[in-house]
Amino acid sequence: MVTSTRLDEAVQRMCDPVLVMQRIVEQATDLLPAADGAAVELLLGDTLCYVCATGTLAPFAGIRLDPAASLSGLALRQNRAERCDDSETDERVDREACRLVGSVSMVCVPLRHGADPVGVLKVSARASHAFDDADVALLGRLGRFVTTTITNARELREVADELLAPSPGPGPALDAVVDHEAMSTFVANVVLPGVVDRVALEERLHGILGRGCLHVLLQPIVDLRSFELAGAEALARFPVEPHRTPDVWFAEARAAHQGVELQLEAAGCALAAMANVPAGAFLAVNLDGEALADEQVTSVLEAVETGRVVVELTEHVEIDDYPGLRRSLTRLRAAGARLAIDDTGAGYSSFVHILQLAPELIKLDIGIVRGVDRDPVRRSLVTAVVAFAGETGSRVVAEGIETDDELDVLRDLGVELGQGYGLARPMPPGELTAWAAGLARRVQPA
Repeated sequence: MVTSTRLDEAVQRMCDPVLVMQRIVEQATDLLPAADGAAVELLLGDTLCYVCATGTLAPFAGIRLDPAASLSGLALRQNRAERCDDSETDERVDREACRLVGSVSMVCVPLRHGADPVGVLKVSARASHAFDDADVALLGRLGRFVTTTITNARELREVADELLAPSPGPGPALDAVVDHEAMSTFVANVVLPGVVDRVALEERLHGILGRGCLHVLLQPIVDLRSFELAGAEALARFPVEPHRTPDVWFAEARAAHQGVELQLEAAGCALAAMANVPAGAFLAVNLDGEALADEQVTSVLEAVETGRVVVELTEHVEIDDYPGLRRSLTRLRAAGARLAIDDTGAGYSSFVHILQLAPELIKLDIGIVRGVDRDPVRRSLVTAVVAFAGETGSRVVAEGIETDDELDVLRDLGVELGQGYGLARPMPPGELTAWAAGLARRVQPA
């Protein structure tokens, strides 16, 4: 259940005129690719003030301009969008101010509420002749919308503050009959549909991040030749309400732009279980490319014996910067960590990862392993991967082994390592050592 307090805060943030103006300038630079800065200048007394700014203009938020000696002032007086192609030659601009903020080209759009001047939306670029007539026309069309958005945000914030404040009066009688949570939900959904779900997601993540309440299970990875424990994969579990599978938790965290934080939290909890992994065996933790590129990942992994850590690269996000990821992996490998590519065979990207990142372990997807004893095509693919691994110095891990027949075929095809319910289910870390001690007696080679 979402608390009304969090909803009230969300409504007040969304109605905050300053945040609305900040979103406007951010969208303005996205709208015009040539722009490298944007600002909303509000008329305060006899000056124009940069109230919100982004890009190259961001450092100058708060500066004031003389409307009588600037292109912004001219746009307000003429009540039309004005363009400057080169501030060094245009006599209409405040050349000193343009040099200060680095604006060479600019478009200034007047913002008026009815007949009253409000301010100016300005986009700028450090290059000359950055904007054309189409850019001026487009921003000019948006002027009224921008003005209405800003002025309505002010009024909406005042009304929302009044509505969500405790009821005035000598006693709590009115508050007793008003369902504040229902009212907050109504207001929130009108202001921005979907915000209630977003706030609920933020509250769920807040209850996880930094609380140390993640549970970790370890699934053994077995050497299929000696039937000894080679390692274990750490699997995160979320013992909180509402119940969701791990993939849903991580997907929601990514949607809330907290995916890296949750992955690093899970990795930290997993590495805390390293003490339960017998000497000589590795511990595999799951991270996607975005988390691997984060500067915090090194400190998280170096908190344990890094030489026993295997990072499994998951498929959650697309990788568009392999050189950057290779640099991150170089640092981790220098500390002793190894890389595994997860879900090989499940899609094209896993093979690209292998070619680009040269992993130490290649994990065959369960879709390739399941039924391998009955399907010659699957056996051919496994054979090809094993041959590739042999030539590149990698080791192959078969995921999702469930039957003795699958196990026998995989061993015959030269697969070195395996995991799956047919070998062992995920277990609490404290049970791993005892399980490993009896492994050779429980699982007999064919």
